[in-house]
Amino acid sequence: MKDSKDMYRLIPGMVALLVGAAIFVILGFALESGTQQGMLDFYAIYTGAQCVLHHQDPYRESEFLKVYFTGGGTLPADPAHKERVCKAVAICINLPTTIVTPLPMCAAGRVRR
Repeated sequence: MKDSKDMYRLIPGMVALLVGAAIFVILGFALESGTQQGMLDFYAIYTGAQCVLHHQDPYRESEFLKVYFTGGGTLPADPAHKERVCKAVAICINLPTTIVTPLPMCAAGRVRR
């Protein structure tokens, strides 16, 4: 009987965890749909991983941008916004372990732009 009582004590924590996760997923979708370019911070990590898969150096801006544009990445027409996007996307300052993390998604080709 003690085990079932312990299990019921975990339920509020699990509910709080699931509600919190749902809130962050909904917030992520809301923030992504509110911008023209979507979530650029993720695409920078994803493109870095794509560079590694294509035997390119993710820390070289020219190679990074080549992989970004080959994968369907675009730049906005507005010059001010274009400069901000270039700074956000073209600079891969992530540690190598961060680049390795999305490799399974890159290899499967599961991420849409």
